[in-house]
Amino acid sequence: MTDFIKQVRITLNEIGKSRGRDYTLIVHVPDSIQTSLMLGLDVEKWMSDELVDIVIAGMGFNPYNMPIQNWKEIGSRYGIPIYTSLNTRPLFKLYRDTFRSSEAWVKYIRGVADWWWYCNVDGIYLFNLFTHREFNTQPLDKEIVYKPLNEIGEVTSLKKKSKIYGVDSGPGMFAQASVASELPAILDINERRIKLNTGFDVEDEDAVFVIHAWLNKDDKDEIVNFIGGG
Repeated sequence: MTDFIKQVRITLNEIGKSRGRDYTLIVHVPDSIQTSLMLGLDVEKWMSDELVDIVIAGMGFNPYNMPIQNWKEIGSRYGIPIYTSLNTRPLFKLYRDTFRSSEAWVKYIRGVADWWWYCNVDGIYLFNLFTHREFNTQPLDKEIVYKPLNEIGEVTSLKKKSKIYGVDSGPGMFAQASVASELPAILDINERRIKLNTGFDVEDEDAVFVIHAWLNKDDKDEIVNFIGGG
């Protein structure tokens, strides 16, 4: 794969030279450096050999659990910007089945963006955004689908806005390229600690957090709410 990336780089450089402009090579890779390497993607080698310009990290199913700081470390080492990826496709379950409100779509993407800016990423990549206008049942309006694009580009535009922070609950169809998720977790007599990552809101003394927990008991969903100040 490194030979292929090298050939792509050489080709782009040749085209750029003939046209008098530079071409940016962006690669989209799995959740972690180690997983990428196990799948034959030596991303650090691509960086050190100056083959790529931007790295988009993550399959998009574990936005809160992926090792962002590991990516930031090697990105800083070689001067390569690190973007993080959110696969929005599975979010229809969030706004259609769980919260039953299109506002949940906007709030969740705000929460992920706030967490990522808190982690000092260089950019954010939203994958499959357009598909939410194409569902056969209950498609979202265009204004709702693209509303997050006007808000997530700057930390300041997210301040004081309602958000949904989440706990990752599965790698979706890309399990082989994703890190482990916090959920599902077994609830029994043993203590289970589940990390809930939040962004800059945790530093806001006026913030109020409402925790929603869905517990599967006897095949029935139960919602437990805990309310506390942030």
